[in-house]
Amino acid sequence: MTDSRCHRPRSQQQKSRTLAEALGINISFDTQSILKQPPQTDLSNFKLCDRHTIAYDLTSNSSTATNQTDELPDSFFELTPDDLRSILNTLRQQSAEDNPLETRTMRGRVQSARANTYEYIAIRLVINSNTILQGLFYPEEPLSNLIEFARTNLICPQIEQSDFYLYTSPPRVVLSDLKKPLFAYDLAPASYVYIGHRTISPLIIQLTPNISIGNINEANQIVTKYVFNHTKSMNEDDNSNETSTTETNTTNRPSKRNPPTQNMDDKHLRDKFRKFLPGQK
Repeated sequence: MTDSRCHRPRSQQQKSRTLAEALGINISFDTQSILKQPPQTDLSNFKLCDRHTIAYDLTSNSSTATNQTDELPDSFFELTPDDLRSILNTLRQQSAEDNPLETRTMRGRVQSARANTYEYIAIRLVINSNTILQGLFYPEEPLSNLIEFARTNLICPQIEQSDFYLYTSPPRVVLSDLKKPLFAYDLAPASYVYIGHRTISPLIIQLTPNISIGNINEANQIVTKYVFNHTKSMNEDDNSNETSTTETNTTNRPSKRNPPTQNMDDKHLRDKFRKFLPGQK
């Protein structure tokens, strides 16, 4: 009896090993096989757009900047509000029918409509009272890409600290959710973003040596070309069924429309464009 009890665990262990081998299961710790596994790359398929990075000094060429932006055709400026009027009006009516008090959902739909309208958005980081750093982004890019853009192109001892943050103003909104898309922070189609620190103010920030230094005219030309003149094609709701089977170029500017005469967001958009590109009416 004693010998049988002593040998039983060994027999069970042998059967367990044989069963694992029969099923093709490797229960040993093989470090080489672990290292051969492909790395996890959830964002590998997300392609970044060309940033067209440029920095400029606000104190230089201020008079010529206004003159050159005045010479830009009004069509590029008027097109964006015209395109958004019908979209926002439709979304507002749909939201009111679903739930008149659902303001947060309606706001999200408006932001999504803007993201679907523009292929690129322009963001200008305010480095100090004189220097601006501009870059282009996809509206769907997460906030973490904008922070990485700042850390790559700026020199600041506190930029890697957790107390470093980005915000918009007015109103002052701290951009805190790294996974949140840029358009969800109302940064589309173009916005100024400021740099802050929870314990140190003001921050001493410099541009990295590789940054292209230009002027506000060159920065405005980039925004005009890749943002305001590079909207995605959209059809009116009543024509969407007729063109559903036809391929459209997503970079062509939409045809002129007859938008509704009243829109609450029209003034907001015009004020935003006028601030970003001075000289536009």
